[in-house]
Amino acid sequence: MTDIQNIYSILLARSYQETLFSSLTGQRKREGKEIRVDCPLCSSEGNFSYSTDKPLWHCWSCNAGGDWLEYMQKVEGMDFQRALQELALVAGVELSPHSQESYRAYTRRADILEEAQELFKNELESQIKNDGAVMKYLADRGYSFQEALDMELGAYTSRKALQEYLKGKGYTEKEIKDSGLLSSGFGEDYQLAFLWRDASGRAIGLVGRALLSDEELKEKGLSKYKYSYGMEKDEGLIGFSSARGSEQIILLEGVLDALYLNHKG
Repeated sequence: MTDIQNIYSILLARSYQETLFSSLTGQRKREGKEIRVDCPLCSSEGNFSYSTDKPLWHCWSCNAGGDWLEYMQKVEGMDFQRALQELALVAGVELSPHSQESYRAYTRRADILEEAQELFKNELESQIKNDGAVMKYLADRGYSFQEALDMELGAYTSRKALQEYLKGKGYTEKEIKDSGLLSSGFGEDYQLAFLWRDASGRAIGLVGRALLSDEELKEKGLSKYKYSYGMEKDEGLIGFSSARGSEQIILLEGVLDALYLNHKG
């Protein structure tokens, strides 16, 4: 776990967003898991939102956005190191010598995973028209397309299409390879795709779900799920950020069941 992951996890548990954004003006309006206020950058009324379960913010008018560190730099005028040190001090975390490099690698990896999942979501949508295997599998299990989108599910494309798409977004071959998106089995035995997120809600890896029956999986010696290489599975848990602060939680064995209940709140 990087320093910033640790810091965000600690501060989210303390609802630090209420302190960080306390000086913003405008009537606070809650919409789901977000709070809307006036934007401190463009002054638009009610168009600035910050998450209550993730360290993220966004203005729907000027399109500025990012995580808490970026907020402290863009809005409060701090440089990266000072902002990081301030958050670390509040969280009680001792920073390692290479925190800035680790943060950049962490956010870059999260960004490429999010870009890939957007492509997979588009692929899933296209399967509605051509009766694709992933959408058919989900429909047979009782999920509608809208529910699949709300659960942030997607259909893995061809590796070539994925690489061309990501290169078009500015990622290098090395970044694509190191992201784990090309892990063996993805797009072949494992066609249903979704992101695995850490305690702060950032993407840390890709998960593939096989569409095969239990008998077929046993014959091929495969598990139901495939996790991208380089990913620390124990750094995340479905619904962790949403459940933060709740007095009661529901534990489920099935991954898709957990995703479904998580999107239902």
